[in-house]
Amino acid sequence: MLGDATRRDRRAPNAPAASAYFEAGGRPKVRMGDDEVRVGDDELRIAAPAGTFEGCAMDGHVAFYAIPYAQPPVGSLRYAPPVPLEPLSGVQSAQQPGPAPPQPPVSTLSAVPGQDVQPLDESCLHLNVYVPSQASRTSDAPLPVMVWIFGGGFFLGCNHQPLYDPRALVERGQVIVVILNYRLGPLASLDLASLGIEEQAGLNLHLQDQLCALGWVQRNIAAFGGAADNVTVFGESAGGTAVASLLGTAGIGSLVKRAIVQSCSSNHLVTEVQRADLAQRLGKRIKLAPGDLAGLRKINPKRLSWAAFAVMLQSYETIRIPWAPTVDGSVLPTHPLEALRAGNAAGVELMIGCNRDEWRLWERFKVWNRWLGDGALSKLLARKLGDAELAARVIPVYREARAGVLPDRNYDLLCAVETDRVYRNSALSLAEAALGHAASVRMYRFDWQSPDASLGCCHAMELPFVFGTVDVKGGKKFLGAGPEVQQLSHRMIDAWTGFARDGNPGHEGIGDWPVYDVQRRATMLLGEACGVVDDPMSAERMVWG
Repeated sequence: MLGDATRRDRRAPNAPAASAYFEAGGRPKVRMGDDEVRVGDDELRIAAPAGTFEGCAMDGHVAFYAIPYAQPPVGSLRYAPPVPLEPLSGVQSAQQPGPAPPQPPVSTLSAVPGQDVQPLDESCLHLNVYVPSQASRTSDAPLPVMVWIFGGGFFLGCNHQPLYDPRALVERGQVIVVILNYRLGPLASLDLASLGIEEQAGLNLHLQDQLCALGWVQRNIAAFGGAADNVTVFGESAGGTAVASLLGTAGIGSLVKRAIVQSCSSNHLVTEVQRADLAQRLGKRIKLAPGDLAGLRKINPKRLSWAAFAVMLQSYETIRIPWAPTVDGSVLPTHPLEALRAGNAAGVELMIGCNRDEWRLWERFKVWNRWLGDGALSKLLARKLGDAELAARVIPVYREARAGVLPDRNYDLLCAVETDRVYRNSALSLAEAALGHAASVRMYRFDWQSPDASLGCCHAMELPFVFGTVDVKGGKKFLGAGPEVQQLSHRMIDAWTGFARDGNPGHEGIGDWPVYDVQRRATMLLGEACGVVDDPMSAERMVWG
């Protein structure tokens, strides 16, 4: 493995700036017939079981955009499970990105750069495939496949945001990357029964879309040079929660060999009571008559998305991610953690982790919390934890454990507790549930410090490093610049693609990465310095019981 990593370092060129590939707003610069691009016509046209697709040359790789994997979920197919397509006839152009799923246009308000989305349309069930060019290939063997599920709270995002430009993963890591779209918001998971609609196909459609896309990969990726028996699914935030949820679905082991779960909140799926409340609030806001499925299928998706956004804001304090997966007795028969403990994903290799200061991204706008008194902190945490006694135990443990690490402010303690409650505890729960059945589990913590002190090492901070998009517009302000940034990005690309290749993310740049167990709790810290620490922040971990 160390030899492989060294070889990748030696052969892989430094990735060019993101601006080399993207116009303003995130639309790619298609480079057909450019003298710079040495890509043969045979690479641009791929005959797969699903159809023949013509892609476009992007220097060291070939991109195939907006390949449909299911019928458009419109009309009578809105609130229906995804319907796979019959093979397409003729040559299909795959040279331009497709539309993003319907969503409120608020993603650009985030502190995270590169969140631009394409024009919105309900006909969004398509995926992009990125393949190393023949000239950049270091081997003729079938390539590992990495399938990315984007984050965005299950109500924002698309498969072609500049932040997720995978060229560095593809070219440096010598992998095929697939990025899929899936339905979002109330078009993805709505409790129809609570609206008086007997048909209950409206739940977990986002997971069903993702499973359908993974099935497409199994049937078609060999035509692109990929290894169908070596597929890694990975995702962050809502995407990480989706990956964790997929591990609880039937037959997941036949679709993927490995999974990377980044910053998931799988301990906070939507409950039956919460999904009913969400549906009823949404129904009132759009003035939907009870039982009116036809009316629900006709409503303008823009209006529906904005109504869902308003409902989400109303519910934020009580429902962590309103349109997240839910146990429905069908797609998710039980909670994913229970399914993992029972061996549902037996044989799948896992890599799981989170960022050191996840919650700072969400708390930075709540300026009123920056001057919390002790009493106000206790009340706030008692409400968030739903347990005043637990809050009373947690506060002194965190205050003592973080002495000299955090500024002596209740605001910083709040961020630390919320980071662990939502993200770190979810990662630990997932890892422990998988032990004994998963082929292996590895843990990480991302520690890079933003130049913006209010962000620290916040939610989504690792994404530009994983994708090699550290020079994306706005990236310097978000994560800094310089050789240390590029070095860490290269190390993480090599770890992520190394894991996808053979299940071992360790390499010369970061050292050995041992498997995780509850005795040692070996965790790779990824930051300005990289290395393994046993049971980091153990006092904080143990206080949760």
